[in-house]
Amino acid sequence: MEIVKNAEQKSLPHYLWGSKLSTMIRNLEKINGPTLLQGTGRLLFDKQELRGEVKEPKDYYRWDLARFKGMLADFKKGWGYFLSQMECDLIESKIRRVIESKTFKESR
Repeated sequence: MEIVKNAEQKSLPHYLWGSKLSTMIRNLEKINGPTLLQGTGRLLFDKQELRGEVKEPKDYYRWDLARFKGMLADFKKGWGYFLSQMECDLIESKIRRVIESKTFKESR
């Protein structure tokens, strides 16, 4: 992989994002521990150990489903100010169709 120099760089946001990503990866490489992480979800430090937020991988679907339902509930608190009731119902039904779909379940 070749590193692009600033003079050859064409898009500042992409360059900054890539720079932050490479810094994060360098910092993650410094962490000592097992080569396989335990758990799923966002990474956390637990008792000086890097692991997934959800300890049991089989529970990830339930955890992710609850997270999406929580986001939907948060959206519903204020979207009535900007959208009609019909638009709110349409958006909610589409989101529910996605989170109740077989694809959503099997991808988790």
